[in-house]
Amino acid sequence: MATNVTGERCELTVTGDLDAHSADDLAAIGMLHLAEPAVQSLAVDLAGVTFIDSAGLSALVRMRNAAVAAGKELALRNPSPRVQRMLELTALSGVFATDTPEGTGIADR
Repeated sequence: MATNVTGERCELTVTGDLDAHSADDLAAIGMLHLAEPAVQSLAVDLAGVTFIDSAGLSALVRMRNAAVAAGKELALRNPSPRVQRMLELTALSGVFATDTPEGTGIADR
């Protein structure tokens, strides 16, 4: 997992499996950045995720809920086909915002 903070925006890049072994780490890092006063938006790049299970989905939902509670934004960027399919199967695809195609801001999905 890689982290890049630029001004008010933080981007987490996730690769490989997002499952019971990695989900809590993702959620902890995401919530740590959301707790930073300077960070107003968090983008989670999921292009490199090859597998996601319910623990991975739960981590994403926990981070989204923390962002909403803090008055901040969370967006999923480039969800891999596997992630997109899981979001659709669980009716979560409409819950998350996605970055605009240019990656310049966050827009509701």
